[in-house]
Amino acid sequence: GTGAAPFRSFILERCSRRNFDDKILMFFGCRRKAEDNLYETDWENVEKWSQGNIKVVTAFSREQENKVYVQDKIRGDSSKEVWDLISRCEAKIFVAGSSEDMPARVREAIRDVCAKEGGMDKESATRYITELEAKKRYFVEAW
Repeated sequence: GTGAAPFRSFILERCSRRNFDDKILMFFGCRRKAEDNLYETDWENVEKWSQGNIKVVTAFSREQENKVYVQDKIRGDSSKEVWDLISRCEAKIFVAGSSEDMPARVREAIRDVCAKEGGMDKESATRYITELEAKKRYFVEAW
């Protein structure tokens, strides 16, 4: 949950300036909604204030029998929107949080979205992500 703090600041700053020109799709994951969703009220408010230009997708891994993570949400119902933002809107991707498996799993999910929605094989999708990194459009801050 604390990996979201810089993004919270960035998003609230945009809201304070009423700058909703570019879409923001943020995936937030933690174990339990009641214990770990530190900024729930902020996320609800920015979605209202931005009139749909800022969207927060949550993944609470311990809220159901089968664990659900951010990468599952990226691959799931949001895959078309993720691809549209990457391919058409030239979105930047920022990954922040635990340095264990999460960064690699999110990268795999983005690769899978590029393959599925962009009609690429996995090797081409992997190269595409490498190109995003070279173009300063894919960033990872993990600890």
